Amino acid sequence: MANCDVRVVLTGMGGQNAALRLHRAFREAPDFCISSGLAGGLTEACRAGDVVVGRRVSWRGTTSSLPGDAQLLRTASACGAKLVNRFVTVEKIAVTAAQKQSLGSSGDVVEMESYFVMRAAAGAKVPAVAVRAISDVRDEDLPMDFDGVVDAQGSIKMRKLLGRVAQSPRSIPALMRFGLQSRKASRALADFLDLYLNALDGDGEDAASLALREATAV
Repeated sequence: MANCDVRVVLTGMGGQNAALRLHRAFREAPDFCISSGLAGGLTEACRAGDVVVGRRVSWRGTTSSLPGDAQLLRTASACGAKLVNRFVTVEKIAVTAAQKQSLGSSGDVVEMESYFVMRAAAGAKVPAVAVRAISDVRDEDLPMDFDGVVDAQGSIKMRKLLGRVAQSPRSIPALMRFGLQSRKASRALADFLDLYLNALDGDGEDAASLALREATAV
């Protein structure tokens, strides 16, 4: 990536955290933005470890949705990301299989930040796309409700997490499985992003016309 400067913005969980941090990041006018992280699958087509890219991202409970940039979508698909119709951004973690199945009519993937990232990018006139790796699938409960162990900045509070585990030691095997799945998904996402950014950096005339020299990865 000789000509591609990558700026990584760690937003933490939640849309408001993402919007606040990106407002600052977009002051320097990056050439494009990739909203990335982990997500839950809402359809049988989304399997654990898959890297997926969404044609559109919507905010749950509204008709508001935002499209991914066409060139970024094409390149992501060419690099091996599974193209899905819609990401659904929600305010709270979808913990149970029942919750995910109820969201299945709204989209293919559930997560907590991409709509706000895409909205901030649109406001700054920055081409953007949402790419996620699937850490948990449609028919799978998470090992615990993580809402109570996330601070206002969207980070895991380890002391509270350990306290929750101590109160429910039976959750440990499920937490370990989820941790392994999340690690596998994170590695798949990292490998994809390495390939993706190299492809965008050397994307010939299309990349040159978009001046894709700098990426903001979220």
